[in-house]
Amino acid sequence: MSKHAMTKWVTCALVLGLTGLAFAQAPEPTPEPPSVDAVRTDVVTLGAVPPIAGLSLRARAIRGEGTMTLSFVRTGTTWVFRECHQLRAELGGQVVELASEHEGQESNEGVTETVSVVLSATDLEALLQQGGASLRLCNESLVLADVHEEALRRFVAEWEPRPVELHPEVAEVAPEPEPEPAPPAIPDAPMPTADAPTDAGRIPVNIALHGYYRARYNWFGNVPQADFSLGVSGSDQAHFAYQRLRLEPVISYGNDPDKPIASVHVQIDALDNVVFGDNARIVRTPIFAADPSYTDVEGFDLADSFRIERAWLEVLLPVGQLRVGRMPSQWGLGLLANDGNGLGEWGDPLFGTSFDRVLFATRPLTVINALTSGDTRPTPLIFAIAYDKLVEDPVVASTTPPEGAISIGPFGPLGTVSPGRSTVPFQAWSGEGNDVNQMAVAMIWNDPDAGPRSTDTFTLGGYYVYRWQHRGGALRPLPTDAQASRVHITDLYWKLDYGLGGSRPSIYTEGEIVHIGGRTNTVTLAGPGRCQSDEAGICNETNANLWGGAFRAGARKHGVWGALLEWGFSSGDGQYFNDDNLRARPLHPDYHVGLIMYQVALSTMTAVGFGEEIRPLWSRGGVWNSHYVYPQFRFHLIPGFELHTAVLAAWARELIPTVYAHQRDDLADTACGAFENDCHVGMEVDVALRVKWGTNDLLRWDTEVGFMRAGNALVGDTYLADRFLWTVQTRMAMVF
Repeated sequence: MSKHAMTKWVTCALVLGLTGLAFAQAPEPTPEPPSVDAVRTDVVTLGAVPPIAGLSLRARAIRGEGTMTLSFVRTGTTWVFRECHQLRAELGGQVVELASEHEGQESNEGVTETVSVVLSATDLEALLQQGGASLRLCNESLVLADVHEEALRRFVAEWEPRPVELHPEVAEVAPEPEPEPAPPAIPDAPMPTADAPTDAGRIPVNIALHGYYRARYNWFGNVPQADFSLGVSGSDQAHFAYQRLRLEPVISYGNDPDKPIASVHVQIDALDNVVFGDNARIVRTPIFAADPSYTDVEGFDLADSFRIERAWLEVLLPVGQLRVGRMPSQWGLGLLANDGNGLGEWGDPLFGTSFDRVLFATRPLTVINALTSGDTRPTPLIFAIAYDKLVEDPVVASTTPPEGAISIGPFGPLGTVSPGRSTVPFQAWSGEGNDVNQMAVAMIWNDPDAGPRSTDTFTLGGYYVYRWQHRGGALRPLPTDAQASRVHITDLYWKLDYGLGGSRPSIYTEGEIVHIGGRTNTVTLAGPGRCQSDEAGICNETNANLWGGAFRAGARKHGVWGALLEWGFSSGDGQYFNDDNLRARPLHPDYHVGLIMYQVALSTMTAVGFGEEIRPLWSRGGVWNSHYVYPQFRFHLIPGFELHTAVLAAWARELIPTVYAHQRDDLADTACGAFENDCHVGMEVDVALRVKWGTNDLLRWDTEVGFMRAGNALVGDTYLADRFLWTVQTRMAMVF
């Protein structure tokens, strides 16, 4: 087992990926008089194409009148349906106009509008004869919902008395047997319904494509200029542009693409954070300029500009959902596991967490209710268990890199294929002594209907991860003749968003705290004098005690303003080397706090302080060895225009001399109080103007400006040359 393989233990805290847990919700309740019966949830499926933000479906049937009313309700900041709300139904290839009504109201909370259509007995008969229908709004290209024939037929057969005098041909069809209770809904795949093909021989396969393209320009002032051997030697301006095209196709099996029986998800990145221009030539003379290169923002030349980053399968089971493949991982705020998806604020996500994983998720209360009373409605409690394969076979089984390898010092070679890997079939993958594995369990309560408003939610959850290398119990001593590690990770997360009612604002709180503990004999931070020098790279035991967290509280008035106060921290360590305790690591670099302090100043100082050979310890823009206070405000100027402001202040936890300026008489005195002057990292002010326009905010344009004054912890002869750093950044994007 190489030490490169174990850098992941130092630099990445593996956590359970519950990416995309868009938890299944029961239909929004509608007050009903005694004469009204709720329509079956599988009769009509809401599936706006293209998707419409804030859109929901309310359906009801009146027994005595024999009618069905469908209402499409949307909440947002602008009107969408007011000028165009004519509903049409496609029956047998022909488009039939339906009588629809539009209602709406505007308040300080935004716009709420409803488009309703009443399906009469004649309409219901036509649906059964034609095999269902697609309801379209304004024009034939915008599909709002699908009415399913099989589910509607069962619903009509079960409705006593029948609201429709069926056509004789339809009346002769015997009703289908009573269906089995639907399995419980699970994350990202609500309970299945009648997914059998409606046409004989038709394969119910659907293909959807989402993604985005973004291009960003960054201009930095007084960026530290550094050399790994000499330290910081001055400052200069830096400006560059980079881009990313991300495609996310989904192939689903089932009549309803929103509730598929199975689906394959793929994430493809092209020109992933590639810097504009030809940056791979030795000669800079303009006459020799060639085609643009594939150099990313970290200075590496990509071998492939078009890569499949992730691909995984999701399968609906009777009691849950199974996921298998290389998938994104996201938990809570993203302090440790951050999928890096979407467009970020105060900078773009550049990295993202992925795992080769097998995951099973279910709703225990839904399973119990289905077995005891036949009630299959989704419940808020979700349980998940996952297995991750982190390392099957490392590059080499020694700390000595092969000739020509890219060395990263005590952590082993990087990105090489050495003679140590056998090409004899199955030889490289045999044995388990050098494998790194982990198991994770999670329990989360997610209630999307925690209050009277559609945005009211309550979430509380936690997970535990056990990671190991080499066989042995979680609490047993490490072996003395082989590389081994035992790592334990715990993480707690909560979120509450609750409206106070009327025109009053909503209150909001969210937080995450994580701890990483464990033991390893594969990390040589203890120093050469305290490490055995055998070929297996076995060292004296190193213990980890790492903490991190972020906590938010605030209020907002939808469509008007928002304010929150955030405090966060990452534990510190005053001595990395010749010490058998590891107490500092950064939070995930895609969790952005400010524009400059962590993404520029500390990112540079940790790189210079630890050197090229210990790249895994660089902060790379994440919160590192500090605690911070971060108030933020946002104002909605006019529809589509928002102004965001933020103020950041931070202080070091430990004055490690390789990164922070240590000016105390006693070099061993590294501990910092809460707000000590010599531990002050700096102050930063950020302002952003964010513009969105087009259907569903398809187009985005963000401009961000930041100004930082460095504190005493970053200023000195071999530290930052200038106290004042600044940046101007702008990004244009299209999200589809």
